[in-house]
Amino acid sequence: MPTTNATISKKQLTIRKGNHSISCYDIAQYYDNKPLKVAYSEHIKKPLDQRYIDTKNQRKNFSLRYFLRNKKKIRDYCLMDCIMTRELADYWLDTFFNAYKFYTANWVSSGYLAEKVLIYNDVDIPRFVDSAYEIQDLAWKSFYGGRFELIQRGFIGECYIYDINSAYPYALTFLPDITNGKWIHSTRINPKASIGFFHIRAFVSDQVKISPFPFRTKNNRIIYPSGEFETFVTLEELKAVVDDPRIKYKIIESQQFIANQNTTYPFKDFINSQYQKRLQLQKEQNVLERAIKIILNSVYGKMAQRTNGVMGNLFNPIMSSYITGFARAQLYKFVRDNDLEKDVVAFATDSVACRKKIQNLNSKKLGEMKLDKYGNDTFFLSNGFYFINGVWKNRGIGYDTERKIEIEHLGVKINKKGQLYITVQTTKTTHIKGGIRYDKITDVGKIEIYDKKIGLNSDRKRMWFSELESLNEKKFCDSVPIPIDLVGDIISKNNVIWNRYDENEHFHESKL
Repeated sequence: MPTTNATISKKQLTIRKGNHSISCYDIAQYYDNKPLKVAYSEHIKKPLDQRYIDTKNQRKNFSLRYFLRNKKKIRDYCLMDCIMTRELADYWLDTFFNAYKFYTANWVSSGYLAEKVLIYNDVDIPRFVDSAYEIQDLAWKSFYGGRFELIQRGFIGECYIYDINSAYPYALTFLPDITNGKWIHSTRINPKASIGFFHIRAFVSDQVKISPFPFRTKNNRIIYPSGEFETFVTLEELKAVVDDPRIKYKIIESQQFIANQNTTYPFKDFINSQYQKRLQLQKEQNVLERAIKIILNSVYGKMAQRTNGVMGNLFNPIMSSYITGFARAQLYKFVRDNDLEKDVVAFATDSVACRKKIQNLNSKKLGEMKLDKYGNDTFFLSNGFYFINGVWKNRGIGYDTERKIEIEHLGVKINKKGQLYITVQTTKTTHIKGGIRYDKITDVGKIEIYDKKIGLNSDRKRMWFSELESLNEKKFCDSVPIPIDLVGDIISKNNVIWNRYDENEHFHESKL
């Protein structure tokens, strides 16, 4: 008799028996990881069975006695759960097919789908082996991901959050064919270079409030310090500081790409056409817009993806570092162009929150800025965790670094002393080890819900002039870049390992 076995990855369950297998995929990722009830209501838009709602509300109070005496009721609830999940899965498959006119072999992730869409649309994607290792190495050293930095915290009051329309796809439209040109090694910026990665010695004045250059500390934290230090940056980041006498640098080495005159831009037509199609679908309130949004936002991740230490099919530090450096530079130039240095509250990938309103800035064009949110009651506590228009931002799926478990953010509580707690639930059942450690033996095998205190002064990436004691007081705290002398050992000088970005790692900061 052939044996049956199952393998479970983060987003896929595969059951095999002999030569046959069936795979189940996580569809929550295609619905912003929203709870099943919410995703179903928003997309399928059918009324929920009241029996289902009642049972769901009672679920956390189920006892063994209740379960044994109400098996049919619980079985019916589980079946309704499965039916709703099936409808959402079918809805996503239909949406994807209607947008791109093909089905894929599996649905493991949005990144996988983005890769297949690029291939299906004949986008010529450069491979890792197409460029010399020393170029890829310098590019990887210049890779920091998006800019996440909290500048002001506490009660902000009036706040405007601007973001770049499809920042990473926009950067891709400027990326030339890196196989059609030459790379040069130089200690000066070549005016013909369209891509560049630089090892520099930076000199950032302590009069600068928003530092332009990222720096990786000994414990792998990304900061933007002041002072004199060595780091790695991209060409766009160097261009962004031109004519600022407070910021200087010396190039130690670089790799710069000079494209041939007949070069092409492999992503340009695809990105532009998809973005325009998405705008039109948005205008028509067509659900196909969602598929295009997911695919466009997933292309970049494949270029930086490593899973369990293994490079993904599209892994290419040149492209991933170029894209993220382009976006960081774009945010920095936005601050300079609009004289926002003293007004910036926070950065997050493609967003900047500030205390100053910029007139007539609400574009829908690819790569231009739009006003995403506005409020006059805003609190910022840590990057990506803030209160605006009467609502605390829900962070979705996150990670509890103390317990080392993945969690889902359910809500926010503020006690009488003005301390902040978030209500979270584990995304996986409690294991025996965790149950023993945290005295939760009765929770073994269950999805646990608990409250977690949020530090009001948890940011360690900048020097803060004061600290928050309670949310009951409307206190405002400002900061400056950390002087490099206080940072400690300079990890930027060390060799950079190739598994710094791993799809299975948890990144604890989120977009504004």
